[in-house]
Amino acid sequence: LGVGLRKLTAVPARQTSTFNNHSDGILYRTITRIAFALCLLGVGLCVNGFIFGRSSRSRHHSSPIQQSSGSALILMQTEQNALHEAEYPNKIYPADTLLGINSTQTFAPDIAYFYLRNTLGLSEETMWKITLEAGSILGMTPRNLENKISLLRRTMNLSDDDVRVILGKQPALLHYSAERNLAPTILFFVRALDLSKNELRTMVMDCPSILGYSLANLRKKIAFFLALYSEVDSIRELLVGTPKLLLSAVDSGLVPRMKFLVNEIQFSLEELQILYQK
Repeated sequence: LGVGLRKLTAVPARQTSTFNNHSDGILYRTITRIAFALCLLGVGLCVNGFIFGRSSRSRHHSSPIQQSSGSALILMQTEQNALHEAEYPNKIYPADTLLGINSTQTFAPDIAYFYLRNTLGLSEETMWKITLEAGSILGMTPRNLENKISLLRRTMNLSDDDVRVILGKQPALLHYSAERNLAPTILFFVRALDLSKNELRTMVMDCPSILGYSLANLRKKIAFFLALYSEVDSIRELLVGTPKLLLSAVDSGLVPRMKFLVNEIQFSLEELQILYQK
């Protein structure tokens, strides 16, 4: 093509002599080049049309075997989709599988809320109470919570219903450490009052908040009742029957009231004992 272009655009020596000036030669060469480019464009269009025509005829005149095989593949795919939809009518979409669960599964107890709600079976009312009064419990690990619940079960022979009652009354118990708070407090009650598991259970079921007091606070209260009652058996009977007495402060509650009853109303020690027992 390059050689042909040069031959067509080349102006013979004898022809150049016919041009009167240089501008006529430039015009001739320009017109010749445009004509040659148009010829090349026409040839290209013809070739493309020929190739396109052959490919179209080949598609329209495919063999019956190819057409039947394609239809069979489409039919098989449609039947497979229909069977899959019939077998799995409720698809699990990516939004349901982010946590590896679907809407029909029970949440695994790897989150505190689901452990308390599903494993322990706490009521919605108790869960709302935990959320409002002790929300940080929901940030604890289920293993941490299980250690605390297991400690309460072992030391007091608690049933599932007992655990739900205690947590319904005092969900803040789950704030305390099993090793540093709950276990030492339970051991103190057992040793100081010579409690059995059933007696301890009775006290905690009636007033679970007594497990939240410090050992120094509880020692001071037990000392007050020892001054009032000389025998541990009497104190145990009093506190097992009325554990809420341990909620009163010694300096601002128990002592002023006892002085008032003794000094102003002239109660004897025996009468005070009977009054506390009531």
